[in-house]
Amino acid sequence: MLPFLAIFGAGLCGYALVPAYSWLAAAFGLASVSWARHYVLIRRGVDAGLDDPLREALLRSSFNAFIATGACYWVGVAVRSASVW
Repeated sequence: MLPFLAIFGAGLCGYALVPAYSWLAAAFGLASVSWARHYVLIRRGVDAGLDDPLREALLRSSFNAFIATGACYWVGVAVRSASVW
């Protein structure tokens, strides 16, 4: 539920025309939730010596959070601008 709220919040921020750094805050929140949910798995991988694959997976996860929240933010902006006309 918390990841959904982070993404939905990004869309609402876009609709409310909140400054774009709220998009980054939503992305950070979504990535933090993802990392927190998988902390034990990440810890096991580090203990097993899988540092490089884990680093790549965490970077991809963060990038996906950035893309997902950005898409919702800009869709919110587009819906707001379309509703003005």
